[in-house]
Amino acid sequence: MPKLKLPNIDDVVAIDIHTHAEEPCGTHPDDGYDDFQAQMADYFKSPHKHPPTVPETAAYYRSKNIAAVIFPVDAERETGFRR
Repeated sequence: MPKLKLPNIDDVVAIDIHTHAEEPCGTHPDDGYDDFQAQMADYFKSPHKHPPTVPETAAYYRSKNIAAVIFPVDAERETGFRR
């Protein structure tokens, strides 16, 4: 397991304590995940058919010197997609 690299707190300009990962974190994709994301992109008229990955989200926050707590969204109860 790679060693955890913590940010220098003096460089952090903000902390986002509630950042949704729009993809499963370290597990298989939920049933219907790809279709659901494509429908969301169409609904919100996003030019991207898939949201950013967890590493892409983390890189974005790092580039802005923002610390973030990133966690997956468990939508099984609302969508019925198997987790």
